[in-house]
Amino acid sequence: MGIPRGERLMVNPERKVQELPLSPEEFFVLSRIDGKATVADVLLASGLGSESTERILARLMKLDAVRLVDGSQGKVEQASSSSTQLRLQARERRLATLRTQLGGTVPPAGSTGRGTNSSGTREMTREMPAVSGRSTREMPRTAAEVTRELATRTSDSTREKSPSASRSHPERPMADADDPRIDTELDLEPDEQRYLLGLHDNLAKLTHFEILQMFPSQDARDVRRGYHEASRVLHPDAYFGKSIGPYQTLLDDLFKRAKASYETLMNDAQRSQYIESLLEAERKQDSLREAEQAIQRALEAEQDALTHAEAHARRERDEERVRKRMDRLNPLTIRRAKARDHYEQAVVATRAGDSTRAANLLRLAVALAPDEALYRDLWQQNLAMARQLRAQQCFERGKRAEEFGQTAEAAQWYIEAAQAHPTAIHLAHAAGSVAQQDPATARNLALEALEQMRAAENRGEKFSDEQAARIHMFAARAFRAAGQLASARQQADLASKRQPDDPAVRALLNAMKVP
Repeated sequence: MGIPRGERLMVNPERKVQELPLSPEEFFVLSRIDGKATVADVLLASGLGSESTERILARLMKLDAVRLVDGSQGKVEQASSSSTQLRLQARERRLATLRTQLGGTVPPAGSTGRGTNSSGTREMTREMPAVSGRSTREMPRTAAEVTRELATRTSDSTREKSPSASRSHPERPMADADDPRIDTELDLEPDEQRYLLGLHDNLAKLTHFEILQMFPSQDARDVRRGYHEASRVLHPDAYFGKSIGPYQTLLDDLFKRAKASYETLMNDAQRSQYIESLLEAERKQDSLREAEQAIQRALEAEQDALTHAEAHARRERDEERVRKRMDRLNPLTIRRAKARDHYEQAVVATRAGDSTRAANLLRLAVALAPDEALYRDLWQQNLAMARQLRAQQCFERGKRAEEFGQTAEAAQWYIEAAQAHPTAIHLAHAAGSVAQQDPATARNLALEALEQMRAAENRGEKFSDEQAARIHMFAARAFRAAGQLASARQQADLASKRQPDDPAVRALLNAMKVP
């Protein structure tokens, strides 16, 4: 079927459903189309499998029972996705530019001594001795050691850019050829003007190494050579007697910067400190990028949860409508055959480990044949497994939200985990998360957690010291918030016995000490 997944579907109001030669499966899929759902929504909500649902949609469109909605939602989603992709690409380009400025043009790792590159230009590099067994606490790092770290951190990005990896000098910043500031009446060639303008425009972003057209791995001899070459181009006296107009001011600024770069790089201590600052800036960018990725993952997880909740509610409403309509339109034998088909699909899903899909299929089977004990028993088993899986997912999301300081969201996830699968661990975390906001609910959850813990131990289950300490600690917080100080102290003591060195347990005990 060639219908894009983002297209929205609608039922043809001119066709009478009762007159169409539809099978129960086709009627079931037709009932899920409300003019707002996309093809992807119908495939997800049907529970019949993508291939079967696509064949049914193709037949419904052939019978003119279903049409596409004008003004495809898929185009809006495609445009939104494209816009998001462009923003991500722009951010990556900015990060790549920063890495290049921090030494991205370092020659490839392994090049030593004097040699020629692929274009025949001689490169001024020297092999740097490896430093082994030295601790930064024993003595300060030299400029060569810090330079080697910068070269190591940037060598990967340098190798990925083969043109710049083979050059003997970093690439020069150049203004655009059509820059309106270029004046052909001056005694400067257009390319000279482009270089001076590009250098001045990027002066705040360029490093000392880029100003002197050298790499961080090169030595003091190369610093002097780079400074002399820069002086021939940037010293104002080099243009004596020429008409250079506003470039006189630019040259003053550029030469001052070149001189400052030379003085910094010729001083080993200053050079080491400067490279350390470049590395620190890059590390901060790495940390910022990791934090942004973590936030993005958390937002995506929240959006997934919201989408699944909405889809689940929609499926339940649709299933209710389908059951009622099928009761009116289909004979009992068809209902039982459909229930048997759902049961067989559920058995396959159970063997594949997909308890959620199996539970949904068996729920439909039970709705069609409520007197079949086999369907109901297997449904309850898969429903319990699906709830355990849901509880585990909610518990993990609650821990992530708590790590990000989102206490309200964490409490919601912990409560949902406790409702889906009320184990001692889930109930205790839920009690601790709502202790301040709802002491009465926290107290009830804590009592239930302790009861579940005792029942599990009676069944022979074992709790680790960390697990038991957490359950008692969260119970103590709940009892304390509810005003039951004696019970709170008792639970705190039990937590301390399990983990006496836990900082959180010690802090709770100190907070409850009698003055």
